[in-house]
Amino acid sequence: FGLDAIAACALPTISEGYPEIWGWDFARAQDWTVGIALDQANQVVRVERWQAKPWEQTYQQVKALQGEGLGWGDSTGIGDVVVETLQHRGVIMHPYLFSAKSKQQLMERLASAIQQRAVKFPDGPIRVELEAFGYEYTASGVRYTAPEGLHDDCVMALALAVYGRDQVGYLGDQYPEAERTPDRHPGLAVRYPQLAHRLSEQPVSPTRPRFKPTGRMVRE
Repeated sequence: FGLDAIAACALPTISEGYPEIWGWDFARAQDWTVGIALDQANQVVRVERWQAKPWEQTYQQVKALQGEGLGWGDSTGIGDVVVETLQHRGVIMHPYLFSAKSKQQLMERLASAIQQRAVKFPDGPIRVELEAFGYEYTASGVRYTAPEGLHDDCVMALALAVYGRDQVGYLGDQYPEAERTPDRHPGLAVRYPQLAHRLSEQPVSPTRPRFKPTGRMVRE
């Protein structure tokens, strides 16, 4: 990411804006569950971390924190069940499956945002993890990871929030209001038909504040 670029994106305190887009990295035992939210100015406004909680407590906490915001969550391994459970409970959570290729694309997107000063975050765990985060070349390509003994949960959550911001930001502010049915939430696939091929429908959820995107799409 570059130490100078990371330092340029770091803020002395967390922004007090409204959380619009969430990125979630789920874990239960050794790693941390981390949720990071961005506001319309692309500044981090929430950093939530916990460890070793039962999944039921995680479901309740994620729903309470994210509310009517939009979320993108790691759906790798047990994350698939976590994302699906949250969807059934009315949380607008879109899955992101990590593979060697998709993780590389995600990290390159985050690196681009940081180098362009297109995301801001507070000093603390996010900056520490970003500065320690590295990569190595393998036979199958580039492997992005934290050094042994350290964590990368904040990096993953921030990368997912930036990815979500770009998906919405690319679409602009002009879209038709979708009709709601009693038992289904229209989700982004209806509000934004351009994304229908990659966004799943979500369970019913009350009306949330309208999001006015400001981000820029970084094409894969």
